[in-house]
Amino acid sequence: MHFFVDGGGYDGLTSANFIKKSPSYKAIYYFEPFLDSMNLSIEKLKMYDNIRYFQFGLWNENETLNFKSNLGNANKISSEGDISINVVKLSDCSIEKVDFIKLDIEGAELNAIEGAKELI
Repeated sequence: MHFFVDGGGYDGLTSANFIKKSPSYKAIYYFEPFLDSMNLSIEKLKMYDNIRYFQFGLWNENETLNFKSNLGNANKISSEGDISINVVKLSDCSIEKVDFIKLDIEGAELNAIEGAKELI
């Protein structure tokens, strides 16, 4: 039984694919900082059990960061960002165990891994 972290879940597709490949998974920890995407994901994944949703981005500290959101697929954390997002250290999220981590978090992957070092 596997524990999966979906960092930057967006629309839930990666978690759904993980469930297909590992139907006896133990838990999915789903991170998505944007409310619209989170709501879409919750709706798409509602038929599955043991998914814990966190409306945060992943980072190496617990804080609020600026995010430049009008760049299409080049969106990123930036001091010139037009919106703010809350980010957390994965190690601080009361996660039982991690077997697999998927990160699609707009260039913040290294920071997120640093914030997960106590779980890895």
